[in-house]
Amino acid sequence: MTPLTGAGTGGPAAAEFRDAMRRWATGVAVVTTEGPDGPHGMTVNSLLSISLDPPTLLISLKRGSRTHGILERTPGFTVNILAGEQRELADRFTRRREIGEHEFDGVRRRPSPDGGGPELEGGLAVLTCRTTERVEVADHSLIIATVSRARVAPADDRAGALLYAGRGYHRLTGLASPTGPAPLTGPASPTGPALLTGLASPTEERGPEAAARDAVGAAPTESGCPRG
Repeated sequence: MTPLTGAGTGGPAAAEFRDAMRRWATGVAVVTTEGPDGPHGMTVNSLLSISLDPPTLLISLKRGSRTHGILERTPGFTVNILAGEQRELADRFTRRREIGEHEFDGVRRRPSPDGGGPELEGGLAVLTCRTTERVEVADHSLIIATVSRARVAPADDRAGALLYAGRGYHRLTGLASPTGPAPLTGPASPTGPALLTGLASPTEERGPEAAARDAVGAAPTESGCPRG
């Protein structure tokens, strides 16, 4: 195992840390808001539950990013947790687009009844959030919010979660049951069944970490995940 040999911002330690965090698999969500200029969405994988009483979560955003600026001017947001077949939707909201209704052209959605951002159809869950605190850490802000409403897809509609790891998307199949965790299924390998069904290869370099590299002039990576 390679030690973290560097020190300071941008040194070898930063590169090795980024490489190490690429091994950490996360779920994928689209955070939506309804700001002064209209609706906006952004793909994130820096999402963390904090508490059940009261229900509280946080997202990490890079200061100076568009979404960070919008959330400074709006009281809340919506977290849309994506299902395994929604990779195209995840990719869509990593790209820099004009803020407003055009950003959601062709996307099945409904308005939030609680004043959050648009609720995207076909996902695993939708969480309506109200910001309660911002904590500044290095070049990011931790946006802490209480969850005022949660809508979960019926069990029959759950297609497995969309995961992000190794600079690519994967599908996690099999959900927990009351009697214990369901088996994880995927394509067989010489050493046994795979745990994840791969949807993107590392060379595709899509996903939350690639937002900053999608086009000239794109905003800094907003997801806060040090994998890019």
